[in-house]
Amino acid sequence: MKPNRIFVCRHGQSQTNEDRSIGERIQDHKVGLTMKGHGQAQELGRQLRNLGVGYCNSEISYSPNRRRGSYGIWISPFERSRQTAYDVLDGLDPKFLVFKKEDPRIREQEWGHLRSVGENARIDAERDAYSRFYYRIPDGESGADVFDRAKGFFETLHRDFEKENHPEDLVIITHGFTARIIVMAWLHYSVEQFELMDNPVNCGFYVLGLNSSNKYELTRSAVLTTDDTGNGQGRIVQSS
Repeated sequence: MKPNRIFVCRHGQSQTNEDRSIGERIQDHKVGLTMKGHGQAQELGRQLRNLGVGYCNSEISYSPNRRRGSYGIWISPFERSRQTAYDVLDGLDPKFLVFKKEDPRIREQEWGHLRSVGENARIDAERDAYSRFYYRIPDGESGADVFDRAKGFFETLHRDFEKENHPEDLVIITHGFTARIIVMAWLHYSVEQFELMDNPVNCGFYVLGLNSSNKYELTRSAVLTTDDTGNGQGRIVQSS
């Protein structure tokens, strides 16, 4: 049974988001969150609960085959995504959690090995000039490569959706570029449409909701903000 909503979320502010030189000496998959990133992730959990995740909301459709208010979470195995997921779960009711799983197919786009800030900037500029979707990063991936593994991940999701007790909501904690690819692939956007999209900011998210035709459509995109320390009250400042 399909979930009513799929939340595709970016992780909180990472160490490399704050200081690009971190990428010269720490492998990308080991990069964690900053204190501000932890605050953003905690606020994301509260906002998801406010939207009815892990909560018995009468507006959410009910089926006797699965628990009302139930949710599941998929996580990129990168450290910043794991930390984001732990903080998000602190804001959600654990008794409604059906599963928490990791899948490397929703990891960040591969940028190759440790590189200097200057070299990464050169590659980024070259990618912008060529195509963010088709350009293959040296020793890394193109957007098309990320698209292919995202489609493979969808096969797992669709098999899960056949289960009668699949949770009502699904939360995916991933990365900015990968989140954009997931939305592109799910909604069959063209490459040109993808190129016009921006990555969500840290702890921004997309919501894919079931419509009357039992198909998913983009029902909301949101930018989440906290104060500069990451400890203030968050709010959705942009949605559609």
